[in-house]
Amino acid sequence: MSKFRLSPRALFLVCIIAQNRVAEASLIVNGGFEDPQIASSPTFGAWTSLSTATGWTASPGGPNSTGATLISDYDTQYFPTFWAVSSGHQAALFNEGLGLDTLSQSFATTPGAVYNVTFDLASERGGPSGPTIDFLASAAGTTVDFATPIGTPFVTESFSFTATAGTTTLQFASYGQNGGNAYSPILDNVDVEVANATPEPSSIALLASGFVAFGGFYFVRRRNTAVITSLRDA
Repeated sequence: MSKFRLSPRALFLVCIIAQNRVAEASLIVNGGFEDPQIASSPTFGAWTSLSTATGWTASPGGPNSTGATLISDYDTQYFPTFWAVSSGHQAALFNEGLGLDTLSQSFATTPGAVYNVTFDLASERGGPSGPTIDFLASAAGTTVDFATPIGTPFVTESFSFTATAGTTTLQFASYGQNGGNAYSPILDNVDVEVANATPEPSSIALLASGFVAFGGFYFVRRRNTAVITSLRDA
């Protein structure tokens, strides 16, 4: 009966897959705001509140504010002067100067661990040059203002925080344009990952088994080569 053997290339691939599993997955649910999928033919002003977005909590900043809303790539075609999405089909559009709208999500963290937050941020186009849009990102007592001039295309922003509890809330907040005019920030591709993540035991075991298998194959191959060489020299 023939024995099943993995080639060196296959064994090396096992090691690579195991190493990739060590990387920590994003802690954010629905970071691209793709769920739920909104209607493809919206009416201007008939917004879909981000409170319906899976994983997120949206709070309007005032009685006249709709709160943060979902926009789709259909909207960006229908109103190309103002809106855009960074990737996928949807993004989050904040208020239009009607109060401090917030968008937040909570997730499990380890006290003392450092986490990296990244997101894509843009602002509505078509407004006057010069004024900025304040956009606050905060988590575990760390707050950063990513002030963005009107008309700025998507830029990947980032900051880090140290968790102080078993659960941390990431919050985004904006008044819209300084002065209360109708130009707002657009958020997409939110991601939170552990900095220098510690591998899970299962990942360590898989990685170790891959290297052991690769090392065993290499040892056997060298031993067989040595035996064949000895026989030839005899």
